[in-house]
Amino acid sequence: MTFRASSSIILLMFVGLALLTQQIAAQGGCNEACTTHDDCLGRLACINGACNDDPSIDTKECSGTTCNPTGTITGPPISPSMCNSAEMSECCETGKQYKLYDCSPPITTPSTKGTLTLNGFGAGESGGGASSCTGQFYTAEDSVVALSTGWFSGGARCSKSIRIEGNGRSTIAKVVDECDTRAGCDEEHAYQPPCPYLDDVDASLAVWRALGISESDPTFGTLNITWTQLD
Repeated sequence: MTFRASSSIILLMFVGLALLTQQIAAQGGCNEACTTHDDCLGRLACINGACNDDPSIDTKECSGTTCNPTGTITGPPISPSMCNSAEMSECCETGKQYKLYDCSPPITTPSTKGTLTLNGFGAGESGGGASSCTGQFYTAEDSVVALSTGWFSGGARCSKSIRIEGNGRSTIAKVVDECDTRAGCDEEHAYQPPCPYLDDVDASLAVWRALGISESDPTFGTLNITWTQLD
């Protein structure tokens, strides 16, 4: 009786192990195709049809330490009137090659290093079209930012609040758009090059002022900062 019971237990253990192995094998690793979060291994999330790091819990299983270009674009023939160079923005140069990227540096704990730049989020300003998160425009008084492509994570950080620390101060801003490192030099991007930094936090004037940096400050326009997602 004891032998039969032990044999049954062992058999059940083998069946359970086989089912678990089958389930794990069916789940996807980094960059593998998925439909839902359950299709991905461990703490990975299904983002834009592929298993990747979950931005809500800052996993770093798929994040490499380097970002390699995915291609290039060539600056088209444009006139000065076509490009919006406000907010210290550059215009694409005709014939110049610009590298494209679809990644950003890994998110780190307790905060992530980044580069703060200046952007206009209003209609007709340097940010180009309306917010990709809300479809709205914002004024210079709104504390909003656009994150570089990898950190924007296909919109996963839309409307999230982040704390930005720099110049000995901190402030909170809302993510409303992407600083696109995958495209540029077209009407949608105000004929500006792709986002200049892979670790870009492209911020409204309100964010700069909250950090105590005025337009006359030498660091205005480009500043090393750290940021943390709050929700």
